[in-house]
Amino acid sequence: MNLEQYTGGTVATNGYLLEDGGTTLLIDAPEGIFEWLEQKDLYPDHLLLTHQHFDHVEDASRFNCPIHAFAPFSRELTLDEQARAWGLPVSVGEFEVTGVLEGKRELTLGQFKFDLLHVPGHSPDSVVYSLPAHGLALSGDTIFNHGSGRTDLPGGDGPTLFDGIRTKLLTLPDETRLYPGHGPHTTPAAEKARFPLA
Repeated sequence: MNLEQYTGGTVATNGYLLEDGGTTLLIDAPEGIFEWLEQKDLYPDHLLLTHQHFDHVEDASRFNCPIHAFAPFSRELTLDEQARAWGLPVSVGEFEVTGVLEGKRELTLGQFKFDLLHVPGHSPDSVVYSLPAHGLALSGDTIFNHGSGRTDLPGGDGPTLFDGIRTKLLTLPDETRLYPGHGPHTTPAAEKARFPLA
């Protein structure tokens, strides 16, 4: 399996390209990732969203492929109106979520077999895509290298997020590579050493 990271948009958001056995997946769609893929002449078979905050979906409407997310598209989840109120030049085009993941525990796309971990608290729709066979998980804005996602945005809740991190992410094998929505990757072992509720 091949994994490539793209970072772009107003708040330096990570998107991830996964390729294996002829299947190409994109995890999140920050601003600029569509052009980045076009330059590589790559077009994903599926787009998977860790959550719908504006910085993770700004390019989502540009892709002509099935989109998977915990919930259907919602302006209450994208927060783009709030972002504009903060002065950020944000524009989120509406897109259709063809694969709603709420209530599902697994997702298989080609060679990729994901365990789906619902970890709300940063956003109500936050989902972590775990690939046990590859020893990695795409964790969105739930856990970061040296930290966790914000909980002061609409739909956020600190105790809920910390409980999900403790019970669903820090219980993954210690050397699992956690690829977050911002910043470098980390592992459960590294975060257990500093996480207050570990």
